[in-house]
Amino acid sequence: MTLEDAAREGEALLRPLDSLFRAYPAFTIPNAALEKKCLCGNPLRVSLADGIYRVYGCDGTFLALSEARDGLLTSKRNF
Repeated sequence: MTLEDAAREGEALLRPLDSLFRAYPAFTIPNAALEKKCLCGNPLRVSLADGIYRVYGCDGTFLALSEARDGLLTSKRNF
């Protein structure tokens, strides 16, 4: 692809940030109070298998990449 091609295609070439993390399962925070805790970097008590998750807010906005361990979901990187 040339620079001219990229300029012509513009935004069509852009991908959502969460597309980089599609290998990880998604978790949607169920309410605004927990969403606020996540945005502030606080761990959430969850019933998830241990592992890394893409975390989304109530409205579907990608919020964080987080790790679930022993019933706690802890943010690794907030976006």
